Amino acid sequence: MLKTLYIKSTIHAVDGDHPEVIEQQFDAEFLQIEDEIQILYQEGEGEQISTVRIFSYENKMIILRNGPIRYQQTYVTGEPTLCKMELPGGQIEVVVKTHSYFRTSESISCQFTLEESNQMKLGDYQLELEWKL
Repeated sequence: MLKTLYIKSTIHAVDGDHPEVIEQQFDAEFLQIEDEIQILYQEGEGEQISTVRIFSYENKMIILRNGPIRYQQTYVTGEPTLCKMELPGGQIEVVVKTHSYFRTSESISCQFTLEESNQMKLGDYQLELEWKL
């Protein structure tokens, strides 16, 4: 089922004084199977198009990004997870430390920290997704 997806990302970079807030809106494909919600959308233009697939469960979320930047990140509250990110300049490993994850029938909220595998903090993030039934 096609729905409008609203995304708000707040990024507190380690070297930044003020948070960066990115707000986006996409037409997204939604599928619900038991406690799993799948969301699929594309962002960008031309060669910069990325396909994003979100798998949201009651206690965790997985985001797959396929495009110029590629990764699979898993978010589980209190459980650090490892992620390999392929960037235009090479590959890095990051640790995802999820502080909170909450899902309703019309929204997802997730707060997390990304660190390089050498424990260098990249930033704190808050991701908010909303849609209407």
